[in-house]
Amino acid sequence: MGKKKAKSEYNDFLDDTRYQTTNEIRSTLHSSTSLTRTVSLPTDKQPSHQRNSKPKTRNPQLTHFLCLPLVTSSNRAQLDDALTQLRHDVERLTPVPPKAVRPVGTLHLTLGVMSLSPSQLSDAIAHLQGLELGRLLRGITTKKMAEEASEASQTQANAIGENGGAVAHPTSTLPASKNAMSGADLDPDVLVVQLRGLMPMQKPRQTSVLYAEPYDKSGRLMRFSESVRSSFEENGWVLEDKRGLKLHATTLNTIYAKDRRARKDRVDEAGGTLNAEKGSGEGSADVGKQGVSQEENKANGEEDVRQNTKSWMRFDAEALMQAYDGFVWTNDVRIDRVQICKMGAKKILHEETGETIDEQYEVVAESRL
Repeated sequence: MGKKKAKSEYNDFLDDTRYQTTNEIRSTLHSSTSLTRTVSLPTDKQPSHQRNSKPKTRNPQLTHFLCLPLVTSSNRAQLDDALTQLRHDVERLTPVPPKAVRPVGTLHLTLGVMSLSPSQLSDAIAHLQGLELGRLLRGITTKKMAEEASEASQTQANAIGENGGAVAHPTSTLPASKNAMSGADLDPDVLVVQLRGLMPMQKPRQTSVLYAEPYDKSGRLMRFSESVRSSFEENGWVLEDKRGLKLHATTLNTIYAKDRRARKDRVDEAGGTLNAEKGSGEGSADVGKQGVSQEENKANGEEDVRQNTKSWMRFDAEALMQAYDGFVWTNDVRIDRVQICKMGAKKILHEETGETIDEQYEVVAESRL
């Protein structure tokens, strides 16, 4: 059994300029009579930098996130083994230190990030617990089946038209749609997805984040996720992201291969970059153009030729991606709940050795289907 470490928490969703607020600057034109008033010159006691200083805007402090958990009792061992293999392959195929690979307990699909006061958190929790998730999924299932039935009817009508009205084989099987549901997928109360592949958050040859994609052959996962997210976004609990929802399970982030005490720039799981001192980042609204500072690229104090400024913070992941092309992390991810978790994964330590054996996010509320 492990125990949670009270300190040394680390935020896996670091501040992002996407959520930066801006102050509107207004100017007023005075009447000509006001221009005749006497203006006092600044005294020597008032430093020039104070006279010209402007209020700085700050990003909201991210406190929580809305997510779909991925780790279950039935797939934990398989996911843990796959991540262990990934660490070996990262060391073999890339210049990135293996500790950039995320612990199994942190895997999830983020629906949105939050910056909440205590009262807002209480409201968000009450909203989550009041959602009828099972009813929502059943409604999505019914709509999906109706769409597929309509598509099949249209396909059959087109086939009859092409044959001049004759049907040579009326019992022949029609082409199945790409996301056609069958078997267990038809269960309106069950949503099981697959995790597969290894994708870059930025350009393949210059990325800092890799993730596994959720695959849902029933075509309901994205609709379900967007419906849940929008209900929180409409109430102001989830911060708006104009890039849209991108479901992904982060498996590697080079920020974790860095000495946290020395970092000045921050990179979140969605690939955005924020300079913690200046409050701005390069290309934060464009996933493919984020920048990373030299401070962020420095090694974590270890003398290792792989850990240099240009080689591993942004690295060429093509060989690693090719090795995991079509790789299935797990077929058994049952989406059966939505959670609100606290920012900052907590280390789980071995009771005897004190070594970190996993990391997990604190769940403050959840609602089951």
